[in-house]
Amino acid sequence: MKYEEEILKKCGKGNPFRVPEGYFDNLSQRIMNSLPEKDMSVRPLMSVAVARRHHRLLLRLTSIAAACIGLMFVIGLYVHRSDKSLQIAKVESKVKVEQLSDQDVESMVHSSHMDDYTLYQYLSDSEN
Repeated sequence: MKYEEEILKKCGKGNPFRVPEGYFDNLSQRIMNSLPEKDMSVRPLMSVAVARRHHRLLLRLTSIAAACIGLMFVIGLYVHRSDKSLQIAKVESKVKVEQLSDQDVESMVHSSHMDDYTLYQYLSDSEN
């Protein structure tokens, strides 16, 4: 506290900075006059911020489109495999089971990707 009192005695409480008379009266006009003239006929197409937003939007739309195409590809593969296994089952149903060897039956079961229960149902339906 003593130190602060000593500083106040030496410097005082007054503001040491002074502004010339009328300095702020036409400050904005002086600043505008000191700026270089800008050609208003040529404008940039878009600002950097707008370009970044458009880039992000384009990136999102592209990723959504790629995900949709990938999903359609996976669904197409699944449908194609399902059709192929149905065609194999139709061909196999035309052949009489008694005429096939054990190796033929094993290879057909393996290629059809049927589980035991589905195979049992298929064989029980063909006997009727």
